[in-house]
Amino acid sequence: MKRHLLLAALLALSSSVSLANSAPHEALIDQIETQYVATAVFASDSPVVVSILQPAMTANPGVSTETWQSVKKETAAAVTKMITEKGSTMDVLIRSSLESFSDKELKALSLVLSDPSFRKFQAAMSGPAAQQQLHAGMAKVGMQLGTLINTILVNHHLNEVH
Repeated sequence: MKRHLLLAALLALSSSVSLANSAPHEALIDQIETQYVATAVFASDSPVVVSILQPAMTANPGVSTETWQSVKKETAAAVTKMITEKGSTMDVLIRSSLESFSDKELKALSLVLSDPSFRKFQAAMSGPAAQQQLHAGMAKVGMQLGTLINTILVNHHLNEVH
């Protein structure tokens, strides 16, 4: 009986140690996610926001510039929240990408992400000018990809679809 109690006590202790160790690990992942998405903010003049709202702007002619600025600002905040909140696609991707990292690796990554040069680069990459370039580049790649896939399909005597 004493042996069973001792075994149960050891199991309980090892579980609590494991849970205690996972708490700092989760805190490190939270910290990295916060650092990573810190500049994942859509500005109201972002091409993404403008693209999202273009059909609404077309459907609502005659609306004041002030109203559209307000709508763009609210849309930018809502889209930012949607893609960065807990449970979002980005949250799940970041967490699954970091789950195999050790605490030491997470701390090293956190240092990189908090480096001022990296932060400046990250801010530049998420600014409206960079987003405009990305938007234009994606359209170009989309067209190139269609041509590339069609060439491969034709080489295999298949019908083109793009």
